[in-house]
Amino acid sequence: RDSKLTRLLQQALGGRSKTVVIFTLSPSMCSAEESFNTLKYAQEAQAIKNKPVASVRCLSRANSGGEGVGELQAKLAWTKTQLEECAKQLKTKEQELRVEMERNAQLEKENS
Repeated sequence: RDSKLTRLLQQALGGRSKTVVIFTLSPSMCSAEESFNTLKYAQEAQAIKNKPVASVRCLSRANSGGEGVGELQAKLAWTKTQLEECAKQLKTKEQELRVEMERNAQLEKENS
């Protein structure tokens, strides 16, 4: 249970995703023991049966009348509109600031 492979497959072993594992074997006799262990692990992995579990957070939202996809899309659209308006206001303020800085520079030049 503490192997690197188990950690890599943690989500699949927990039933939250589907995973495909490809096991490779060597025809060489010097690798026979390793190939045998691979086949043994593959057989054990194939025997694992998981039942996918829906996220509790998603279920609680759906059951409690929480925000649905349509409401979230509407909020996203509103947020994008607000962002565009803020960007326009920022651009206007930048232009006003540039004009003011040019005026100040010109007044300093005249006063020097």
